[in-house]
Amino acid sequence: MGFSRLDDGTYIDVNDTFVSVTGYSRQEAIGSRSVNIGIVSLEDWERMRKELQAKGCMEDFELSLYTKNGSRLICRMWGEIISIQGQDHLLVMASDITEQHTIQSERMVTLDLLQLINKKSDLKELIQGATLLFANASGCEAVGIRLQEGDDFPYFETRGFPRAFVKAENFLCTKDSLGEVVRDDVGNPVLECMCGNILCGRFDPALPFFTETGSFWSNCTTELLASTSEEDRQARTRNRCNGEGYESVALIPLRYMDKTFGLVQLNDKRKNRFAKETVYLYERLAGHLALALKERSDAADLFKEKTLMAAVLGLTPDFNITDSKRTELLLRARLRLSEFASTHSLDELLKKSLAEAE
Repeated sequence: MGFSRLDDGTYIDVNDTFVSVTGYSRQEAIGSRSVNIGIVSLEDWERMRKELQAKGCMEDFELSLYTKNGSRLICRMWGEIISIQGQDHLLVMASDITEQHTIQSERMVTLDLLQLINKKSDLKELIQGATLLFANASGCEAVGIRLQEGDDFPYFETRGFPRAFVKAENFLCTKDSLGEVVRDDVGNPVLECMCGNILCGRFDPALPFFTETGSFWSNCTTELLASTSEEDRQARTRNRCNGEGYESVALIPLRYMDKTFGLVQLNDKRKNRFAKETVYLYERLAGHLALALKERSDAADLFKEKTLMAAVLGLTPDFNITDSKRTELLLRARLRLSEFASTHSLDELLKKSLAEAE
């Protein structure tokens, strides 16, 4: 419970529950404005004040409160205006409904994503819809999804990022002086920055900015860069997100089993946009999306295989499986076409003749 001036939100008194929930002592709170110490945003404070001025009280009014350590609480508020010596004051009681709100929100956003996945849409429509869904669920001003393309993982879809940022950060592969992709000891391309860490599985779950399943998140990239080394961050980072003013950044891998399809990137110039529970939610959503990408990939491989078989069998209408010589010829041709298909497009495969394969 808190008691404050209505005109500017300066606390006159707070109770022990306020102290235990917010982390601010009575000495820190009393005499301070709720907006100035960060308990409530200016937008929410003005919204609450207008409600009170219009109705004289408020009931079941939902808004976000922020604790001293940056955690976000969803609260249901009750309040009334009390006039003391001609000055209006506000007496407010709050109930933390974060858990109930989180469960309901997760159920709704998960249902929305599953409906999107089950639509008969192409990949572009799926990723566009998923990007919008992550933007709405997180409230972040900039969201992007990277998908694998050859050795690299360029942005497939973005919302809110400046065009210059997307252009500068689009590719992650390290290049040598000749412009060739640098590879590690086992032949994998070396991917730069924190995005590269997440895509390659370079993370230490003991560090607070990584999760157990390999996501990265920070509520203040300025503090992170000042308090950690490149060794802590697992690689040399470009720091362009921080340079562009993004303080809250989360990178969630799109991974199914041992296959990484890409990642979801959430950026905001405001601090403290994430809590560990919301990052876990984004990981679960990314898991659903990764499974959908896996199923689409499997379907594409199956179609390619069927096309390959049709291409081979179509060129041998008189094929007789009892003809051992023709059988051997066909199997060798199929093997070579299969090798060709692994490095070429479907259109190129269809143009490949049996004679070329032999």
